[in-house]
Amino acid sequence: PEDGLDAPASWSPGNDQALYASTAFGDGRSRLLLTITGNPDVRQERGLGRDPAWNPVADRIVYNGDGESGAEPGLWLMNSDGSNRVRLTDNGNDIRPVWSPDGRYIVFMSTRSGDWDLYRFDTQDGALQRLTDDAAQDGLPTVSPDGKWVAFASDRDGFWRIWVTSIDGGLALPFVPITGTLVNWLEHAIQWVG
Repeated sequence: PEDGLDAPASWSPGNDQALYASTAFGDGRSRLLLTITGNPDVRQERGLGRDPAWNPVADRIVYNGDGESGAEPGLWLMNSDGSNRVRLTDNGNDIRPVWSPDGRYIVFMSTRSGDWDLYRFDTQDGALQRLTDDAAQDGLPTVSPDGKWVAFASDRDGFWRIWVTSIDGGLALPFVPITGTLVNWLEHAIQWVG
């Protein structure tokens, strides 16, 4: 949080590689860097971007980027070697993508409707579905291990809690309060382990 130069890593399905974003190059731009387990000296740049998330079942990585021209913001897909880049969305505020366990859906947060809400992108048919619709800030999504639920942080009712909704959207329910103050909430993350 706060002054960190490196973002949390996303691990490959085989846990032998990790991809993370770093602004440690002095120009303020976020770059995607790949490292190999057991060889900390290897650090391969994969281009500009942030918020990388490795598909749990394939060699595909989703990330927030601007494309090679620098004028095509949104979510992008690429292979771990940086090849096969495909633009998925057209909004630069589509951030913090996470995969469903089967690799079909990408859940992310965005201000495309005016405030932070959650959206689901279907990699099979390209359909985009809004999962939350509330005037509060909904973000930092994580998908349950069975792929049926999305947990997220929200300041609905004036205080922060973890909420859950179906991967298909619908009614969101409060799950657990977040104790203390959530300062700089966009610098945090939620992980569903189980």
